[in-house]
Amino acid sequence: MKPRDKANAALAFIISHAESNRGTVAELTRRLNAKVSTTITRQDVEGWLHPKKDKRREPRLGVGLLLIETGMEVIKEKATHGQG
Repeated sequence: MKPRDKANAALAFIISHAESNRGTVAELTRRLNAKVSTTITRQDVEGWLHPKKDKRREPRLGVGLLLIETGMEVIKEKATHGQG
């Protein structure tokens, strides 16, 4: 399996959730910026979670791991509160 395919598989659930749940990208952006010292833009997050595989950008390893961790937090919280 190619590295890009591994990244896409790991992010597939978050990508699917972001595509069907309005506000997920904005919430992910807000939470990621709270966890890192550099600025992550909404456009960055949208590029990493683009629904079309050929247009999706691959994040660097550290940001990718943080994206998965934070994405799962957002999904879990929305499910707990009945918002997704």
